[in-house]
Order: sequence, then structure tokens, then C-alpha cells
Amino acid sequence: MKVAACAIAGIPVCVIAGRRNRRVHVLTEPEYGEYRVHAAHPPGESFTLPESVGAPVTLEVDRVLGPG
Repeated sequence: MKVAACAIAGIPVCVIAGRRNRRVHVLTEPEYGEYRVHAAHPPGESFTLPESVGAPVTLEVDRVLGPG
């Protein structure tokens, strides 16, 4: 429900740290109340947020999730 609210509000990027499944989910391209693009990143990976955040930002999944 919260993700849908972000998409409806037009927030360009939604990042979710899934501690239970040990994944970072990056949702982009909001349209009609949902995100069109969803990428899940496992531990050991890095990911770069899209340019729509305003600056190049690369994060490591392990640092986002913390010790598990």
C-alpha cells in the first residue's frame, strides 16, 4: 500500500530494504499508481540509482541491509 502511495505521488524512485529476504528493491518509472520497473539486488551486488534522483548515487547492498 505504501509503495502505491509513492507511485501515485509521482516519486520517481522507491528503494526498499528487504531485511527478511535480504534484497534491496529499486522501483522506478511510476505510472498510474504503480512502478513500471522493479529490480531486486542481492547481497554482494552494488546498484546505481537512476539519474532522476538528481546525482549519480551507487550503493552496496550489504551496506544498505547491514548485518544479517
